[in-house]
Amino acid sequence: DHFRLTRSYFSGESVEIVLGLPEAAGLALWNGYPSRYWHRWGDLADTIATLLARHGAKALPGLVAYVAANPEDGLAIALPVDSARLVPTALHALHHLKKAKAPAMAWLRAHASTALKTALPMAFGRTGTERDDARFAVRWFMAHGMEDEARRVAAGYGAALSKALQALLDEDPLKVLPSRIPRLPPFFEAASFRRPVLRESGAALPVAATEHLGTMLALSKADAPYAGLARVKAACTATSLAAFAWDLYEA
Repeated sequence: DHFRLTRSYFSGESVEIVLGLPEAAGLALWNGYPSRYWHRWGDLADTIATLLARHGAKALPGLVAYVAANPEDGLAIALPVDSARLVPTALHALHHLKKAKAPAMAWLRAHASTALKTALPMAFGRTGTERDDARFAVRWFMAHGMEDEARRVAAGYGAALSKALQALLDEDPLKVLPSRIPRLPPFFEAASFRRPVLRESGAALPVAATEHLGTMLALSKADAPYAGLARVKAACTATSLAAFAWDLYEA
């Protein structure tokens, strides 16, 4: 009733309510109710599977919205669903969301062709977060045994995209940068840290170079470090790098 749905909009509701409504009303509620308010407990996966089996593609808008709002469990629930509309969320989760990364990888592996058909044009589109996510994903596909599929999909778009893909793969890893370079946090004061020492000369890195090292760290993820860090590690002594890392941690 009206009171129940109005109250639920603010306090949340279980997805199971949709199955108890007439089919047309249940579908409209599933597709229109703000996904962030669905309770994430109970037989959620079974309920959504039932909705998809009952309504097919007509229930896709609600699923896409739910996955976008809850990528960690949403991508796992959506694993059997092959839809280009789920690709942007999967790409973003792969690139940025630690807890959702595993289900994102599983979904992308299961639907590699669909994902690449969406990601490849995005990778060479306008600058911004979506392009960064797409480029990260394309490199991930190529590094995880799906190079042939990526090249096949690129060829389907024509020679220009195939050349662009090759250029992306040939790019100097030191130049693989996001559209926006992250700012260093206020606690990063390079002059206050013990600076890394070069192996050959025994000299400490200048303050400006240490600030660049901070930017390299800000660009990195635990499983995808910026390529320049390997060069710093090779050029500087392990003891001085450990001292720098400890000072940064304390800061």
